[in-house]
Order: sequence, then structure tokens, then C-alpha cells
Amino acid sequence: MVDSAELFPDVWKKVCKWMDSKGLGTYYTFAVACDGPWDMNLFLNVQCHLSQVPFPNFCRKWVNICKAMSNFYHLPRMSLKNMLTAHELTFEGRPHRGISDARNIARIAVILMEDGCILDCNDSFDTNFSPNAH
Repeated sequence: MVDSAELFPDVWKKVCKWMDSKGLGTYYTFAVACDGPWDMNLFLNVQCHLSQVPFPNFCRKWVNICKAMSNFYHLPRMSLKNMLTAHELTFEGRPHRGISDARNIARIAVILMEDGCILDCNDSFDTNFSPNAH
């Protein structure tokens, strides 16, 4: 399946075109939500570098759902699976598969907002990021 996937630069162009068609970043403001610093600081950063695609400005700040949940409920930071368990939910889909992770992060985000949490960008791109420090 991976071998037959489109190349990152082609997919990225489609993502940007889709965002433009929805007015994201022009008509509407938005923020990316992740469950930690790795998606932006490590995975997207490395992929952009390898593909010679500029790192997008809108990914330099994001909503770290793990951090938001920890601060809002005064809990220790936890994995995506444990954040779901804390809300008596189970992981839907396949762990570490982009679409499954995104949907489960969104489920937590909805619960946080329903409980009164204001989700603001609370994490940012770190050029000195080390995955071993988190």
C-alpha cells in the first residue's frame, strides 16, 4: 500500500488546494491539533526536508491536545490511548495510522471543548527538538 502511494509533494499540493477551497487561512482561521510535539517537530519537518518542500508556516504553532488535557483537568500528560481511556472511550481504527489518530484526537478535542476548555495553540516548532527529551 505504501509503495503505491502518491509522493509527498503531490499530496501536499492537494492538501493546500483543499485548504484554499475551504477558505482555511484566508477566510477562516484554524489551528492544527496533534497529540504531542512529534508530528510537527519531527515527522512533518523531516518529510518536508526530504521532499524539498518548505515547512508550512501554519504548522509552526499547533494545539497540543495532550498538553491541553493535562492542563485543563490537572492530570499528568498521557498517551492518546490513555487520554481516550480517561474519557471512557476506546481507540477507533488502527493506532499510529494518520487518519485513525486524527479522528481520535478530534474526539478528545470535542470533549475538551464541551467541558469548557478553550483550545489555543500551546506548542510551537522547535529547531532544537529532540524526540528523546519528550
